[in-house]
Amino acid sequence: MRIQSLSLIIMGISVIKSTYITTCHNDQECGTVCGSYGDDTIGASEGLFDTSCTCQDGKDPSYLCNRDGKNVYVCSDRQPPRCSVHCGSSICIEKDGKRATGVIRSACPKHHPQNAQACCDHGGSYCTCIFEDTLDLNWKPYAELGGNNGYSSKAYWGSCSNLNTALRVGSKQTELYLNLIQPKMCS
Repeated sequence: MRIQSLSLIIMGISVIKSTYITTCHNDQECGTVCGSYGDDTIGASEGLFDTSCTCQDGKDPSYLCNRDGKNVYVCSDRQPPRCSVHCGSSICIEKDGKRATGVIRSACPKHHPQNAQACCDHGGSYCTCIFEDTLDLNWKPYAELGGNNGYSSKAYWGSCSNLNTALRVGSKQTELYLNLIQPKMCS
């Protein structure tokens, strides 16, 4: 049964495209959902790689401002949201002909008070976690991809050295793969 599942996974290779790449620069700025840090940390925005976040008070976020023609919302209690991610899962990212592997240890939440306020204050790239599918990378994978913000050409589940695990988020193949490896969901 395990070999059959693995065969289905390998046959269903897919990717995520048009994910925006930014940097959180260091462990302190990147934060952690998983309780560990690393120079290869990735924080995915909500919805990417099953990342989900909810405000601590359980209430809907409240309006903060309109920036770049879009509304920005913040957790009503002004506390960082609680997020769940696939702790320790490797992600391969391709950008500008370069590849880097990062490890999910954090999130890039839409309604975090710091993210929302920075978006309202500065706009542009400060709004990426709020308005776009974004991977916020620590210094190592960011440098390996050229050290600049921009759109990736692909983002895969799995290490760049093992592209057979490159699966589209939300696909049946990804569901089978996650059931097979059973990564720990952290919050």
